[in-house]
Amino acid sequence: MGANFLWHVLAVAKLGYDSPYSSKYSHTVPSDALAILDGCSLALIENNEPGVLADYYSVLPAWLGLRTQDEFQDYFDLLYRSFLRGSFKSFESKYPTVDWSDELYGSILEGEIEPDSSVNSVVTALSEAFMSSYTKYEKEVWPEAEKEMDSRCEMLKSYFSKFDCLGKWHDKTGNETDITSIDVGLCYSNIGGDTCVIINYDKYLVYYDRPYDRTCQYLSHVIGAHTLRKLYDKLEQHHESEGDALKYAYDAVVMYHNRQVLDHDVLSYDLPYSDDGQLQAILDKAHTNDLPIERQILDAAEHIERNPL
Repeated sequence: MGANFLWHVLAVAKLGYDSPYSSKYSHTVPSDALAILDGCSLALIENNEPGVLADYYSVLPAWLGLRTQDEFQDYFDLLYRSFLRGSFKSFESKYPTVDWSDELYGSILEGEIEPDSSVNSVVTALSEAFMSSYTKYEKEVWPEAEKEMDSRCEMLKSYFSKFDCLGKWHDKTGNETDITSIDVGLCYSNIGGDTCVIINYDKYLVYYDRPYDRTCQYLSHVIGAHTLRKLYDKLEQHHESEGDALKYAYDAVVMYHNRQVLDHDVLSYDLPYSDDGQLQAILDKAHTNDLPIERQILDAAEHIERNPL
């Protein structure tokens, strides 16, 4: 329930997107909480990118697996004290069961920030806004959400138990990863948001009611992207590219190979340049000539630099 509660509040507050969900459940987030979320919105999202406090009210508590009202209250209290001290080292002793060597979240423990009273007041206000919304969510929204998502949850479990997505990507790319299983959570609220939120490299949150084939295909894409992530990080360090050309090329190459992993000529999700016939021809030629994936990404990036969106 925890991750769903967080995205519920963000959806009702219309942070990043608006949707019918916001109107339907607007009564479950108090008006003063909505005013706070609106006033502090730039701390959560700015120019359609995560704001400076976004992770602390979304992916971090989701990664920690918070569920109950008391767990969220303890988390927000610790968050405030950490900002007050300028150090987050207390998180390690509070949450000893998670892997703090994780590359996405481990850096939180090492981070030191200059205490700032204005930031502290925003943290206090946002935490109160979330907590004031918990009881109504638990009583009025979650029972319906859980019931609605149950059948889709069972379908995805069945699919991924039979289809060895990780194994197929390892075979395809020759790249091993340090993950052995995938944890897919469903989200009831983000109808207008991202198709898939990466909580961690082995934990994903997807909107429950998008077309089933699209969900499975895009999750395979995300898993494939992870198997090539270290290669992408190396390319990013050693090769300059204009704007997002390298990132777009990386996604295009992953999508190209995802068709083969899934044995589908056409995929039901879209990405930038997915309809670019010239780029597909470049990747077809690279595949025919058995060029390494690193070269495929660089060739795709060169094409994208010459043909910006």
